[in-house]
Amino acid sequence: MHAEAFLPARPALLEREPEVSAIRELVGSARGGTGRLLVAEGSAGIGKTRLLGEARAAAEASGLEVVAARGGELEQGFAFGIVRQLFEPLLARASSADRADLMTGAAALVRPLFDESQFAPGPEGAAGASFAMLHGLYWLLAGLAFRQPMLVAVDDLHWADEASLRWIAYLAPRLDGLPLLLALATRPPEQSPEPGFLAQILSDPAAVILRPGPLGAESVAALARAAFGARPDPGFVTACRSATGGNPLFLRAVLDMLARERVTPTSANASRVAQTGPAEISRQVSLGLARLPHQATSLIRAAAILGDGARLELVAELAGLDLEAAARAAGVLVRAGLLRSEDPVEFIHPVIRTAVYEQIDGHDRRRAHRRAGELLAAAGAPVEQAAAHLSATLPAGDPLVSQALRRAAERSLAEGAPQAAVSFLRRAIAERAPGDDTPGLLSALGTAELSTDAFSAADHLRQALATTEDPLLRAAIAMQYAFALSFLDRLDEAVDVLNQAIQATEGERTELLDQLEASLFTLSLARPELHRPAADRIAAVRESSLGSGLGSAMMRAVLAYHQARRGTSRDHCVALARRALQDGWLLRRPGQPSWILHVALAFMTAGEYEQAARLLEDALTEARRRGDPLSAVLILRLKGVLGFHQGDLLAAEEDLRSSEIGPDLAAVSNPLPYAGYLASVLVDRGEVAEARRLLDSVPGGDQAHAAAHLFVLHARGRVQLETGAPQAALDEFRTLGAAMDAFGIRNPAYLPWRSPAALALRQLGRPEEAAELAREELKLAHQWGAPRSIGIALRALGLAQGGRRGEAHLRHAVEVLEPSGAQLEHARALIDLGGVFRRANRRADAREPLRRGLELAYQAGAAGLVKHAQDELAATGARPRKLVLTGAEALTPSERRVARMAADGMANKEIAQALFVTVKAVEVHLSSAYRKLQIKSRTQLADVISGLR
Repeated sequence: MHAEAFLPARPALLEREPEVSAIRELVGSARGGTGRLLVAEGSAGIGKTRLLGEARAAAEASGLEVVAARGGELEQGFAFGIVRQLFEPLLARASSADRADLMTGAAALVRPLFDESQFAPGPEGAAGASFAMLHGLYWLLAGLAFRQPMLVAVDDLHWADEASLRWIAYLAPRLDGLPLLLALATRPPEQSPEPGFLAQILSDPAAVILRPGPLGAESVAALARAAFGARPDPGFVTACRSATGGNPLFLRAVLDMLARERVTPTSANASRVAQTGPAEISRQVSLGLARLPHQATSLIRAAAILGDGARLELVAELAGLDLEAAARAAGVLVRAGLLRSEDPVEFIHPVIRTAVYEQIDGHDRRRAHRRAGELLAAAGAPVEQAAAHLSATLPAGDPLVSQALRRAAERSLAEGAPQAAVSFLRRAIAERAPGDDTPGLLSALGTAELSTDAFSAADHLRQALATTEDPLLRAAIAMQYAFALSFLDRLDEAVDVLNQAIQATEGERTELLDQLEASLFTLSLARPELHRPAADRIAAVRESSLGSGLGSAMMRAVLAYHQARRGTSRDHCVALARRALQDGWLLRRPGQPSWILHVALAFMTAGEYEQAARLLEDALTEARRRGDPLSAVLILRLKGVLGFHQGDLLAAEEDLRSSEIGPDLAAVSNPLPYAGYLASVLVDRGEVAEARRLLDSVPGGDQAHAAAHLFVLHARGRVQLETGAPQAALDEFRTLGAAMDAFGIRNPAYLPWRSPAALALRQLGRPEEAAELAREELKLAHQWGAPRSIGIALRALGLAQGGRRGEAHLRHAVEVLEPSGAQLEHARALIDLGGVFRRANRRADAREPLRRGLELAYQAGAAGLVKHAQDELAATGARPRKLVLTGAEALTPSERRVARMAADGMANKEIAQALFVTVKAVEVHLSSAYRKLQIKSRTQLADVISGLR
């Protein structure tokens, strides 16, 4: 058998001129700093690998660093196998200093993937770990590309493992701004076990897709003439093209076979050609192996088991050969056209490897895979690689197989490859080795499935719960099971599961009981009928009974949040919130931002804005360090809520729209709780129509009973009030009040409904009812003691009562709000007080509060209130000071965030890592900000940034 029968080293490249031209253009773009995506798509043997070869040659000629990998049909269970092929050689060649430099910032997240000593199973959720690894790998590659422009070439992408495919799908739309060409070769998506990712990559609008077609008659004739040394008849050429579909690989195999059988290329032999076809390659391999020495046959079969890139030493051991005999056999196989290289062992084409593998008897295959797993483990290979081979055996109660699969699952989860972990755990359960912890395996499987298949996760966690009697283990499983059930909207079942676990552990307080009850409370926030019994249970907990562990920290966070909602004791609430943070448990709890949310909202409700700001900044720093977008976006939105409380509308909008910079962030968090806050911000910004459009997009129905929907009801009432529909506004606020009562929320500092309802009643000409509602709210606000809520209630009462008593209430509101840190509410009270003076014809008295209120409203970005203050000032006969609108007003929230970070000294790369975006996206936002601010560089940014804070 000869090499030209399959893929000669450099055969003539026929009918590929447009493709080669496109490749050279893309290489030039990458060298110039413009990242591009190239995909060669087509059937086996159509020439995709050869086009990648052209890309590699063009890249090397242009000075690009080239890294390459190839998917393998038998390696799909090896998580991040393609990624390892790409990066491990580069990292192995790097000095320790260079390696440390490359793995800084977000790239540090990938250390567990390449360094066994960095592996430590943690409490991260699979989804969070998965994104963190994708994020870290992107920045590792970016760091390499910024050092030297690169070509990343991946052949046979359709056989890539799921984790590597996920990363490539993540990388593809982020190439802009990187000096990098990502060149991929793949069969159509329907021929891949993971068609979704391939379809996503192929649908990228910026991708250049090459689909090499079959060879035409002229090219077939040229190849036939080269094979036979004679001009072929047209009939023979037509038969060859018809038999092979013009596929270059199959065509060369058929021509080689016919030439060796001395068939002449005449029309009379066209029928002989018709009897051949693509299956001829497998027959050729079989015939070729029969002619080879026994040692070569043994070696190539071992190579087919281990896959491309295996070290010759390892292949030799699996084949039962000494190294010298293996080297001779490898040389024979290279000369026979079956292998491309001897060490590492690499097949000339995946089709050849498949043909060899399929000729191995099933029993022998399984034995060989088990032996391969043992050898890889002994050689120190990643446990997932060994486990991928062990998975190819039949379940036989083998402890070695079971332990390796469990360990591989743990590593896969830690590396952000939950799908691989699921496969390993399912196979470990099937193994049923003596001494296996079946409940533990089922629990681990269910936990891994939480990010891939919630239905299966719930089923396996249910089985785990049913197969263990240990109350502590049952409680730990119950929390995961309840989470899965809540994800499936089976809230009643989830609450039942937690209640049963609580009953089984009740007695003295324990960390586990605290975790269960805290989880139950958080879950119960979804519906009033679930929340009431959970709230009663929480109210019965004595703070003195809590310890100093994670469960106690969770419970204190819940207690603080519960008190903030009920408005029982502001001082005790703040003390609980501080104590919840004291031991650092909550900040160190990856992927679980709910407890930080509880504490932050408790601080905000109490008016402790500085403490809330410090907590959220620390939490955001920790989330970014972990590469955890789920927590990051929730914390940014909480910062938006804080900005709303403080009356910093520009900052609030910026943070509430946090997912608009990082496209991945929009999908990782339910925005419903924050849609109401954003709509209220838009109302205050004077963008009432946009607020209405936002609220119209929020689902209704059962959601109206969810705690998260309370803020939507509040915002809807405000929109109605602003658009001259006081009765509709009153209806919304009364609905809100009834919903808050159902949840046991009595604190107006959490969410006021009586004061805006009083303003609606005032517009309807019902001042007595308005005053009564305002007095009720003022009483509740005084019981709690937060200045902002007291000031809001005083302002509503002052407007409702009017006259001297109303003026006194407004004066009091101004006094209370001035030191509160709630500048927008302070501005409202000042402007309303000025309006009372103006309507009483006390124009001189009116001007000072109106001017002060106008200034505060302008600083807050409250365009509607600014207009109202200007009109009031004009009515006093004063000429309002002209407010100089700087370019800062024109910045979008995304541009503001990037500009502030740049002014704080962060480099573009650091900003991009923190916001989970590309460097190019940061550059675009900064360029736009410079243009609007009328500056030319970041050195001037610090001088104008004060207007953005």
